Amino acid sequence: MKDKEHMDLSRKITDWAYGPISSSLYDVTGVDTLEENSVLNVVVFNTKIQNRHMLLCVEPLNALLEQKWKKFAVYMFTVNCLLYLCYVITFTAIYYDDECHANKFQTNITSTSLGKLSGQVLILTWALALLIIEVESIARLRLSDLQSIMTDAWFHILFFLQLGLAVLCTILNWAGVELQLAVRVLAMVLGWINILYYTRGFQSMGIYSVMLQKILLTDVVRFLFIYLLFLIGFSTALASLIQKCTDKEGCSAFDSFNTALLELFKLTIGLGDLEVQKQAKYPQLFLFLLVLYVVLTFILLLNMLIALMGETVENISKESKNIWKLQRARTILNLEKLLPNYLKKKFQLGKIFQGKRYIR
Repeated sequence: MKDKEHMDLSRKITDWAYGPISSSLYDVTGVDTLEENSVLNVVVFNTKIQNRHMLLCVEPLNALLEQKWKKFAVYMFTVNCLLYLCYVITFTAIYYDDECHANKFQTNITSTSLGKLSGQVLILTWALALLIIEVESIARLRLSDLQSIMTDAWFHILFFLQLGLAVLCTILNWAGVELQLAVRVLAMVLGWINILYYTRGFQSMGIYSVMLQKILLTDVVRFLFIYLLFLIGFSTALASLIQKCTDKEGCSAFDSFNTALLELFKLTIGLGDLEVQKQAKYPQLFLFLLVLYVVLTFILLLNMLIALMGETVENISKESKNIWKLQRARTILNLEKLLPNYLKKKFQLGKIFQGKRYIR
């Protein structure tokens, strides 16, 4: 508003202007996160707002988030990234041990060396501390809202699973339980995959992570659902056509549901062979079903998946930057919640003018 009489009703005040260039001040009262139900909190965390990633590009929300990122969030994010990298590397270095396979897990807390035991205690303490933080992050989400879980809690759930497996792995290792190998392997895989979370700190890598997440949660999930229906149905049918075999060496690879499942999966990725099974009660029908399965899955479903992924990438590329900004905004506000109150006040943005806080 240019009318001085009603200027106090405006959220935007033009500080100075020189031709087409101007500098404006924005009133962030009720917008910044100092208030409980601030505009920024509502836009970032409310998944029912369909275009919230576009709202974050509007001033003063965009300027507010950029200033928060540069003032404290980038440093906290970098420290968190380095700490998690150290945690994953330490976990891998301690638990990746080729000698454990030769010893057949005849190890427990009493037979573990002092150095390795100290490392395991460090990993356990580290994992428990991070686990508490992730539980608090998940608790802030509305678990009744499926969309909120799939979009906002994606990495938090993966972190929770990895840290839980790390704690369980340490306990099972001390108890000398052989199951600890399976738990350890899953924890290692999830540990390195979760590093993708920290790509949101970089625009180019963050946009790539956004595309990957959208493809996995939409196209790949729908493809797997339909593919499993074909896989289970054809595996049952083909295994039923194979006659019982008494000679183990001459038995068909489709003589049971489990082996048929594996053989059909090989055909899907192009590793299997199309051949007539002599052990089949109706060999021609068996071959017809096998060819039909290849046409429906290898030719139709896989090509459809590739086409859908290409379309998804094309659609997301138009809004990937805004979606990346939304993910980074969530990270900024979550990091801000970890700060004590006196630091929140210290990092408070803007200047007070006539009882209101403004940012440029």
